[in-house]
Amino acid sequence: MFVPFARLVLLTMDTQNRWCEQIIDFIEAIVLPSSQDESSTNGSETATRVHLVGNSVGGHLAAHIAVRRPDLVASLCLLNPTPVWGSKLPGWNGHLPAPAIPKAVGRYLFDRIRDLKTIEQFLTATYSRREAFTDELMHQIRGCTLGNGGHAAFASIMWSPPLVSVSRTEHGDETANLNGQRGDFYDCLKNVPCDVLLVFGKDDPWCKPAFAKRMLLALEERVGIHQHNNNNKDSSSSSPFHHRYVEISNSGHCPNHECPRAVGYLVNQWVDVDCKETDRSATPPQKPLSFAEEWGEMSVRERNRSDIQVGWKDKIVTAMM
Repeated sequence: MFVPFARLVLLTMDTQNRWCEQIIDFIEAIVLPSSQDESSTNGSETATRVHLVGNSVGGHLAAHIAVRRPDLVASLCLLNPTPVWGSKLPGWNGHLPAPAIPKAVGRYLFDRIRDLKTIEQFLTATYSRREAFTDELMHQIRGCTLGNGGHAAFASIMWSPPLVSVSRTEHGDETANLNGQRGDFYDCLKNVPCDVLLVFGKDDPWCKPAFAKRMLLALEERVGIHQHNNNNKDSSSSSPFHHRYVEISNSGHCPNHECPRAVGYLVNQWVDVDCKETDRSATPPQKPLSFAEEWGEMSVRERNRSDIQVGWKDKIVTAMM
């Protein structure tokens, strides 16, 4: 089974580590028991792991969860995942309650970012087509900011340090990451012990395909990672995990909302591989697929890392991030 985690806006949490802990708790306490109940009813095999689907920061968190708890994650589908999340600002680690100065800065910025005109500017940059988001969506986003504690939580998000993940065994014992790598999102990808599908909206102004190229390079460096709790393969096997990359034209940072038919097709095809026991390393189809979305035609094409064109500006930006 799979669990989607879109762009997360959790205004009561204090750190990214807490976000990961909550998602893990949700999988263990809600998702897997529900799967067991369904299996006992229809006689099917009980699911012991989930397929995580994450957009933007949701993709960032999903990768770290796969590294922390490989016993829970069957595969990842990352939709325009953010390569950087968290700051290295001195003086506070993001835990609530917030000190006076960070809280004041957070309050000032929070009130300006949640202004409807600012929200519209962000969405205009985020989406490839203006008609893909409505005034209702803008008011819904603003509505999420009106609860108690929003200012402090926003300050916490600003000051929280980047995630650091180490692998854990199914018994909770901490194990060292390969090559001594820790923290950086690309280092995290080098240690993801499952198959990974990257799906990028080609017109994303922030998480551009140039970042996907660097992510693919990190995934290619997953040398020596063994299968973990895989029911279909020997856990001692040194066979590499598979990864694939798909671009969607006329789509920006949120392809799950901007082209839901295309993303639904890709996720279902990806998850169904486990059900059909086929190989995710199969040769990518050469012809693009077309999907008629509500606001236009979307073209989906699988690509290799060498197919991704990166300009000199993108090389500088990706190197810095």
